[in-house]
Amino acid sequence: MTGFKHVIFDVDGTLADTEDISQRALQDLLFERTGGEEDLADLAFTRGIPGDKALAQPGIFDEGALARWDELAREHADEVRLFYGVREMLEGLQESGKAMGVVSSRRHDEYEAVITPLGIDGYFESMVLADDTERHKPEPDPLLEYLRRTGARPEETIYVGDTAHDSQAARAAGISFVFAGWGAVSYVDQASYWVHAPSEVLLIAKYAL
Repeated sequence: MTGFKHVIFDVDGTLADTEDISQRALQDLLFERTGGEEDLADLAFTRGIPGDKALAQPGIFDEGALARWDELAREHADEVRLFYGVREMLEGLQESGKAMGVVSSRRHDEYEAVITPLGIDGYFESMVLADDTERHKPEPDPLLEYLRRTGARPEETIYVGDTAHDSQAARAAGISFVFAGWGAVSYVDQASYWVHAPSEVLLIAKYAL
């Protein structure tokens, strides 16, 4: 086989630059709830996990806290941007006949509020979000759900992401993992491919063995 038929993407830190907004909103929420001022660097643990699990770690999870975090983040939704080269990558993959999808830890309502306005949903054959599976990354369930929905085979599929949770989920699902270095906060050493620009994903999808 030359190339891959299916390319699945994580969203936050991979397609869209959202992390500062999400973490600033959590910083504001923690100040409202506790009066403490958390450093943004200390909130990096929230990357790649659903909001309820993120809020459980500082011990403030309840439905009201999750709704308030969403509200604070949505106030900054117009600041979210695609990373440079992402739209061109998606266009190139589409022109090459590759099937594309999204597997993200965002819930549907979060995704629709923050990511849908970027105008990229039309590229994706399937989107598996946090409320579509009981278990989430780093478990393989969301990726396995994508395979189930689309009929894709693991050996024909790559998952592009920026965190260790993404890597672990891909490997557990038998899917090759592409580490998206352009949006990553920390390096992931377990990957099939390491790339530094979206254009490299197009090359892997088209030509990698």
